[in-house]
Amino acid sequence: IFYAVCLHIIYNFRKLVILKCKTIFYATYHLSGEVFLLMWTLYGASKGSFY
Repeated sequence: IFYAVCLHIIYNFRKLVILKCKTIFYATYHLSGEVFLLMWTLYGASKGSFY
């Protein structure tokens, strides 16, 4: 029974960690996308002001 409980805890913990990693990955991906968009907009604006 103890072994089963340990296994259950480890399984749930692993699932939680995977979920957390996914969330962090998506958040980072989204954030980098936003930053890229912002940089691109600024770059476009600066080029636009020069020409």
